[in-house]
Amino acid sequence: MAALLYSLLSLLKRPEKKIRNNKYNLPNPKVPNLEIENKFVHDKAIFIIGDVHGCYDELCELMDLARSAEPNKEILFMFVGDIVNKGPKSCEVLTLIRSLGDRAFSVRGNHEEAVLREILKSDLNQEYVLPHKYQWAMHLSMEDKAFLLELPYTIYVPSLNFIVVHAGIIPGVSLVEQNFEDLVSMRYITFEDNKYKPSSFSLQGSSPWALFWAGPEHVYFGHHAALGLQLLDFATGLDTGCLYGGELTGVFANGSRQRLCVKAKTMYRKPDD
Repeated sequence: MAALLYSLLSLLKRPEKKIRNNKYNLPNPKVPNLEIENKFVHDKAIFIIGDVHGCYDELCELMDLARSAEPNKEILFMFVGDIVNKGPKSCEVLTLIRSLGDRAFSVRGNHEEAVLREILKSDLNQEYVLPHKYQWAMHLSMEDKAFLLELPYTIYVPSLNFIVVHAGIIPGVSLVEQNFEDLVSMRYITFEDNKYKPSSFSLQGSSPWALFWAGPEHVYFGHHAALGLQLLDFATGLDTGCLYGGELTGVFANGSRQRLCVKAKTMYRKPDD
């Protein structure tokens, strides 16, 4: 345990964190942009799931639906981030995803970053008291924390020509040059002076970022429950607000390309909370 704690805290000293900073100046994952080779995915059905936010019961139901839809294939589950926080069973969601090993991948979302900020504060200062909305994180193991720290910002599957990201991608900028904060927080883009200017909130003259995305890769993303399901030629937004009493949605990125959803058991949080 002591070795794990040292390893976790030593991440704070990585020099590369000064490059492409994230919002909270957290340690960057070893692999910020994960690329998955065809030999790993070619015989699997890939099911991409929207923002879970600790909605464990709905996640289990949706995963069972996916397995029933593709009974003859191994399913590789991918998540668009915000797997934890705000909802009822964040620890259970994290345990479930980690238990799947290399049959599940997730990108880092803004809520993973917010939780990481708090648990690192707590680990570095034993007198620090986690705010009420983050106290569930007191139950995380060192392995859980290390898992969250190493979530990549993007997942790219070149053989299937798609990218998974939490929030959005600036058009015309390569993945390795994207700003980490944009990848977890942007919802809108304003195009001014021949430049894309991202923002988390709608500004005068701005539009949802995915309207500007012209491929060639298809992007699966979340982070925008207010707009719900977004179906565009080169982008699919999967945040359908399960946390807020909506639905948890997933889609097969290959094979049947079927879209599945389950209704939230209840409204866990009001949208403005």
